[in-house]
Amino acid sequence: MPFGEYVPFRKQAGSIFNRLARDIPRDMIAGDEPGAMTIADTRIGDTICYDIAYDSVIRRAMDGGAQLLVVQTSNAAFTGTSQPEQQWDISRLRAIETGRWVVVPSTNGISGAVDPSGHVVERAPMHQPATISTTVTLAASRTPALVIGRYLEWLLVIVGVGAWWVGTRRRNQNQGDEQ
Repeated sequence: MPFGEYVPFRKQAGSIFNRLARDIPRDMIAGDEPGAMTIADTRIGDTICYDIAYDSVIRRAMDGGAQLLVVQTSNAAFTGTSQPEQQWDISRLRAIETGRWVVVPSTNGISGAVDPSGHVVERAPMHQPATISTTVTLAASRTPALVIGRYLEWLLVIVGVGAWWVGTRRRNQNQGDEQ
């Protein structure tokens, strides 16, 4: 996330903007392990805020055996914007896509729990200390989205590139016919 967890061209930008060293003292880098960890006997798909928007991150957690998803977040930089609601809605879609419960603990945004159908089971008020408690069901099955999702993505890319190529050829042929 540029300027959130990572500053591109840090050395050059730091010589212009002195605040970088103070406000974002170090860069976070992506791990190379799937975001799945075992706590007790439960395999948890662990993500942080913006990770929830990336198919590959969620897919790796599911491939790693995640039985539920947790989306840790701090929305402080986005107070007063639509970002917390957008992130919450993406989390709800991930619940449907994966067939897993999604639990969102937030320090200052939206905290809550979503069942595998996308139904909001618990939701705490924003910017207020709160405790929520709910019972979740663990899952191990693979939804159709998890089984065919990556192949469908590639198919759509191929169709899109093919359509662009056909359109370009037709335009070039039409321009050649006009001359």
